[in-house]
Amino acid sequence: MSGMINDPDPPDNSDVADLVSVMPPYGTQTLIAVAKDARVGAVYRLDPCVVACDGCAGRKIRMCDGVVIAIAEC
Repeated sequence: MSGMINDPDPPDNSDVADLVSVMPPYGTQTLIAVAKDARVGAVYRLDPCVVACDGCAGRKIRMCDGVVIAIAEC
């Protein structure tokens, strides 16, 4: 969230929560699979976001970054 008026609402990704593992101290590991008929050379962009919560004070920090995935071989 940039705090600008045009920020979209964060999507509900609760259905993929089991595909993301937290790797202490500061990383995540995400399982990504493509269809067997995915075209070699196709490029996709993912914009994953991580939300960290401070349990005591209830503060939240949200960080997003872009990842590019290129289909290289079958």
